[in-house]
Amino acid sequence: MKIDVGSLRSDAEKIEDPARREEALCDLRELESLELDTQRRIDEINREFKEKQAIYKPQSKIRLTLFTILSLLASAFAIVSLRDILATGSYTFNRTHYTITVGANPIAYWIYVGVFTLFVFLFIFSTLVFVLALLKYPHPPFNWMPRKRVP
Repeated sequence: MKIDVGSLRSDAEKIEDPARREEALCDLRELESLELDTQRRIDEINREFKEKQAIYKPQSKIRLTLFTILSLLASAFAIVSLRDILATGSYTFNRTHYTITVGANPIAYWIYVGVFTLFVFLFIFSTLVFVLALLKYPHPPFNWMPRKRVP
């Protein structure tokens, strides 16, 4: 909303009472200064926003790519391990060399398989989220071209 200060000033100068006229003119000067301050602040916010949009952070894209690759590898490893556990019907812990089999302790076996399956789905979901983030915010295709600078 734009305020027409010129017409308000001409109306204020037509006031016959000198005290009220000075008060109205003083209020108009305050209004003008507030309007200028507001416009300066809006321009500053827009400038900061454009600067933030123009900043290119290659580390974040590199991290996102690394997380995608690691999550993809973890999900592939987890799927292969889960297939092996389900095919053999047993799992041996690395540190204690304790073996859980479906015949000897089915509850512990299926709880372990269920938790392992949950982690498989979480790794697959995180891979999909990372890939979607890479597709949504891709690298600029031509890094060798000069970028436009924001004034």
